[in-house]
Amino acid sequence: MRGPVLLAFLLLAGVARAQEPPGAAGPMALDGVAGASWTRALTRVTWPNRDGHATVVLNDKLYVLGGWGTGPLNDVWSSADAVDWTLVTAEAPWAARKAPAAVVFHDRIWLLGGSLGVETTNDVWSSPDGAAWTRAVEKAPWHRRHNHAAVVFDGKIWVLGGWGLKDWNDVWSSTDGATWTQATAAAPWSPRNGHTAVVHGGRIWVMGGWGRKPDGSEGNLNDVWSSADGVAWERATERAPWAPRNHHAAVEYDGRVWLLGGWGQAGAKEGNLNDVWSSEDGVTWRPATGQAPWLPRNGHTCVVFQDRMWVIGGWSHFIGGTSVNDLWSSGG
Repeated sequence: MRGPVLLAFLLLAGVARAQEPPGAAGPMALDGVAGASWTRALTRVTWPNRDGHATVVLNDKLYVLGGWGTGPLNDVWSSADAVDWTLVTAEAPWAARKAPAAVVFHDRIWLLGGSLGVETTNDVWSSPDGAAWTRAVEKAPWHRRHNHAAVVFDGKIWVLGGWGLKDWNDVWSSTDGATWTQATAAAPWSPRNGHTAVVHGGRIWVMGGWGRKPDGSEGNLNDVWSSADGVAWERATERAPWAPRNHHAAVEYDGRVWLLGGWGQAGAKEGNLNDVWSSEDGVTWRPATGQAPWLPRNGHTCVVFQDRMWVIGGWSHFIGGTSVNDLWSSGG
């Protein structure tokens, strides 16, 4: 009976192996895990180092706008491949600024608010190409602010929270960039700045930032909230598994919400981060990597371009406390 028993065992083992998921025989290659593998774009024509800038994608081109280098900036750069860059304008008509918000809406780039250095602003500008700009409103009804978040959702531009003499948790929307409606003066998420917002699953999601923590103190946050209308908000989690942080980046990609880097708890002390996390529902988060190959940073941006996530610029204390002008894309 030894021969038949051995044959049956081998057949069963073969079936078990055939049913094993990919990567079960050993560690999955990094290029098989979205957000784990990153490639640096070797730029030949590049914009100056900066953080607190804005990045958008319009008509298959990347646009980098403003930010802070040796001071506030109001230049605009574009690229069709993230390698070769064109200076669209050295001085846009909007005042040089750091930490504005920007979105693409009705085939135009929209720039909203930001810090002018000492003062903040609540002006709104738009452009079809990054060169010709039109001011939609000099003073929007939402308070002057920077480090706020903005998304396009339900046929409207939305502005959420930020800092302007104090932290805010108000939510505003507009169908034309000029006329604004307040959805709520005080969302249930605490007033904050340096947070992120994305649209995913037919909802607006707000994540992290700096503001009031559950214990009443001020500090970095790792809560996650969502809303289907900007008025009623639901808390997905009070404490996500990623470290509380501010000035991180977030994006919707491949059916998931992604959160990347920022300033938060890095080991025994606070510092810049380069971890990458994703979630389908805002509740359960998966780490793609604890240490991406790009420098730990905050004040960077992340957009989806050419079916990849791109991490662009930012500030890092790992190179003497300065901003950078590198670009990294997810995947090999």
